Amino acid sequence: MTGVDGQDNPAHERRWNALFIILNACVPEHKMEDLKVEVGSETESIWSDVGWMIFNRVISRSLTLGMGFVVHLLV
Repeated sequence: MTGVDGQDNPAHERRWNALFIILNACVPEHKMEDLKVEVGSETESIWSDVGWMIFNRVISRSLTLGMGFVVHLLV
């Protein structure tokens, strides 16, 4: 995951589209269904991975802010 910048970049999107066009041309018919299953399982799990990453960032930053506030009160 490279961040928000990669999502808005049309060149990045076109590269991925070109890659999948090439992949469709190169994969034999009898392997195509297995490939679709594999890619589908990868893309389904990405949202849970992103969710955990966001959750971990929120918790770590909240704890950091909380500790900073406590130190501020003690000083």
